[in-house]
Amino acid sequence: MRVAGIAFAGVSTALLFWLVHRILTSAWCKYRDTLHTEAETQLAEMFVFIDLTLLWPVLVALAVSVGFFVWLLSNSLAISVLVAFGFLTIPRAALVRARHARATRLDRQLPDALRMVAGALAAGASFSSALHAIAKDLHPPLSQELSLVLREQRVGIPLQEALNNFRLRVDTQSVGQVTTLLRVGVESGGSLSALIDRLASSLEAHQHIGLKVDMLTTQGKMQALVIGVLPILLLMVLCLIDSGVMYLALSTHAGKAVLALIAILEVVGVLWLRAILREVSV
Repeated sequence: MRVAGIAFAGVSTALLFWLVHRILTSAWCKYRDTLHTEAETQLAEMFVFIDLTLLWPVLVALAVSVGFFVWLLSNSLAISVLVAFGFLTIPRAALVRARHARATRLDRQLPDALRMVAGALAAGASFSSALHAIAKDLHPPLSQELSLVLREQRVGIPLQEALNNFRLRVDTQSVGQVTTLLRVGVESGGSLSALIDRLASSLEAHQHIGLKVDMLTTQGKMQALVIGVLPILLLMVLCLIDSGVMYLALSTHAGKAVLALIAILEVVGVLWLRAILREVSV
């Protein structure tokens, strides 16, 4: 009876480890494939065409290196594993930041581009020829998007659909207003020059207000950055000055609990500040 119980416990443990291994392996492969697909798609939408074959191996190697370094400092396997897995999420955050920066640059180009289109239309040019003329004079990223709209139109895609694709690629409020106005104007066949010029003035005024808000909130952002980074820098300095005392904080359960509480408060503070700044920006 005892032997049967031991055998049953061993089989149950083996099945549990097999199930956990299968779940973790499936999640690992799914995240790898999803990350590669998302990175390739989003970079292509930003007109960045690079080979991402080595992305995952390099990312895993860096994550293992960072996790090993954290393990040497903290002597905690759990903390090092969490840091290593957290490092794997950096590419997604970098892609989101790059897309936001590109969309911001494109929005700032819109008022001048709209005035150029309005001037060309007032001079008697057609809408397609006006877009073709200004696409050569503008700088990326707006010139890339307009050139893609014109290429789609040349291969047989209707202009309204090409503009809608532009809105889907760059999903900002300014691009939505511009594409909606242009699609309605092209369908109705009315005069667009005056409407486009008024929209350019409206977008310029809105961007001016946004820049003033950013300027007024810069001090608060810098204070939050300094306060947020200061505990991490202080921890590194204390590790160099008095490594014996910091070893207790990094190796004992009480020290780990305090460090975990500090990390949680840091994350809560960042999320809280982002919510406040988002409300101010809106």
